[in-house]
Amino acid sequence: MLAITGSRRKAAIAFILVTAALDIVAMGIIIPVLPPLIEEFAGSQAEAGWINGVFVALWAGMQFFFSPIIGSLSDQHGRRPVILLSTVGLSIDYVLMAVAPNLWWLALGRIIAGVTSSSFTTVFAYMADITPPEGRAKAYGLSGAAF
Repeated sequence: MLAITGSRRKAAIAFILVTAALDIVAMGIIIPVLPPLIEEFAGSQAEAGWINGVFVALWAGMQFFFSPIIGSLSDQHGRRPVILLSTVGLSIDYVLMAVAPNLWWLALGRIIAGVTSSSFTTVFAYMADITPPEGRAKAYGLSGAAF
């Protein structure tokens, strides 16, 4: 456990909760925005429907495969850099969505977002690192509320 007390601990908790909320807001933004964007490229709702399903599966698959890797990276290099990398990955996805000339660019954005947004376990690990054992239930509750 890290020896963080007082205002540094509060700042770390605020950082954790804000980035956790950003990860979830990212999903909330993608859900209504991505299908019409795909439909523009696909040309029909039927075609866009299955492509959207592929993109969702692609994102979830990347999270599934990269969560252990992201967890290992957070053990080796620290929690904060990995969480910041996650936020950068979401930003790259948004930029790719904004400038995408075709579906392949959207797919690349979803892959990057899936790889970098597999930071949920890192958020909980960081919370455990900065919280004494008797306060972890409350800290996990806060993290869960942010998600």
